[in-house]
Amino acid sequence: MSSLGKISAIQTQKAHPDRVSLFVDGEFVLGIRRELAYHLKLRIGQEVTAEDVSRWKQEEECLQAKELAIRYISARSRSRQQVLSYLIRKEIPQEVAEVAVKFLESQGYLNDDEFASEFVRQRLEAKPRGRRMIRWELQQKGIHNDTIERAMAVYGDEVEAAKRLLSRMSLQKGKDREQNRKTEQRIARFLASKGFSAETIQSILKNIRKV
Repeated sequence: MSSLGKISAIQTQKAHPDRVSLFVDGEFVLGIRRELAYHLKLRIGQEVTAEDVSRWKQEEECLQAKELAIRYISARSRSRQQVLSYLIRKEIPQEVAEVAVKFLESQGYLNDDEFASEFVRQRLEAKPRGRRMIRWELQQKGIHNDTIERAMAVYGDEVEAAKRLLSRMSLQKGKDREQNRKTEQRIARFLASKGFSAETIQSILKNIRKV
């Protein structure tokens, strides 16, 4: 490993006092967090190779990725894929983003099983949706199918979920058959748009006709 030279200065950055700039033989080579420089035990006169700089840069990127990820999940619960995609959008290298995600998982900050189960529960309480739509929403968040199936165990009866959703709507039977038919069509379209199955919709319409 060929030497780039020796560390000639470790200077606190004026705009970011928590970071330092490393100079090798008078030339700037890298900016890193002060805590990382302390952890690496960097010192004036230390020999530096290109491999050292590459490794320090990767460690700096890992710290940055972890900080970004923790801030991202602090607002609300996220899936593994959501965090990974977010870090990549922030121009964190794929391999570094993976390291950050695995770190969060090891610390218990990320858990797709818990995320998916909580997502289903919140959906049922706040915005009831059909099984099909909830499965699709979880797939969009990068949740694996086997995890989705485990989470859907808390879903319960889809007809009851549809009833809870319709209870928030103003539904009145019409004075004639044509008006009732239009109301049923509106209900059917609405429930279908929320991911409820044809069987559930037919069950709901059957109950409405009995009223």
